[in-house]
Amino acid sequence: MGGIYKEMRKVLFFLLCFLGMVKMAQSQFIYEHASFPECHASTIAETPGGLVAAWFGGTNEGNPDVCIYVSRKNKGQDVWTVPVNVGNGIVNDTLRYPCYNPVLYRYRGETFCYFIR
Repeated sequence: MGGIYKEMRKVLFFLLCFLGMVKMAQSQFIYEHASFPECHASTIAETPGGLVAAWFGGTNEGNPDVCIYVSRKNKGQDVWTVPVNVGNGIVNDTLRYPCYNPVLYRYRGETFCYFIR
């Protein structure tokens, strides 16, 4: 079922763009090379200083090497900062929780929240 919903979202986004209801402001890669082989579950938020994006990167979802990465694009800049590892799930030498699906949220224009599962 997940694949069908993913394709439906793509079609809906395309239609909204076609009808002029959604406009793409810019399209670019955040990074060209990374220390992790794959990533997904990206999120982006606008702040007074620019844009912030987060995602998880690693060998595969749920694997112990998966971490949460963040990059910023400051206002007036053309490039994103180098991705920084901000969450790895490590509690101690014997306990590490997997990191999944980060969410960035700006609450009432003032407080910036970061959630991970």
